[in-house]
Amino acid sequence: MKRKHTHKPVHKDETTAAILIANSSAGKNNCVFCGRSHPSQECQKISNMNYNYRKGQVMRKRCCLVCLKPGHMAKKCQRNVRCLICERRYYVLLCPDLRKGISYLPKSKVTDEEAKSTEILLTNLPSEYEIYLKTIIVRLRHKGKGVCVRALMDDGSM
Repeated sequence: MKRKHTHKPVHKDETTAAILIANSSAGKNNCVFCGRSHPSQECQKISNMNYNYRKGQVMRKRCCLVCLKPGHMAKKCQRNVRCLICERRYYVLLCPDLRKGISYLPKSKVTDEEAKSTEILLTNLPSEYEIYLKTIIVRLRHKGKGVCVRALMDDGSM
C-alpha cells in the first residue's frame, strides 16, 4: 500500500513566527520613488516634480495609480483613497491640479490617514506665494444638531 505524499514548502531553521514577521514587515513604508522609509504618498522628492513626471514614475515602477503600491493595477485596488483636492480616486500626489494654485481645502470628510498624508505633502511643497496652515475637520454638536467645521491647529501654543 503506497502513501500519497503532499508537498509542503519547508523553511529550515525558521519558526513560523519569524517567517510571518519577515513577510509582514518586508517593504513596509519604503517609498517606491526614492527608497527611503516613508510612505510613497508623502515623498517630498516626487512632489516637487510636475504631474506628467509623477504619473510616469508610478507607471515605470509598475505601481497602482490609486495606492502607489506595486503588485496590482488601479482597477483591482481595494484601498479607499480619495484626493483631497478633486475627490478622485488617488492620493493628492497624483492629482493633476496639485501645483496649479487651486484651493487645497477638502470638499468632504476624510480619514485620518489621508489627512496626515496630505498635510505632510502640502507642507513639503515649495510655496512661492502661498502659506499653508495646519487644519483639522471637527464635528461640533449642540442640542442635537451637528455641523462639520475646519479648525486651525496652532502647534506653537502651549
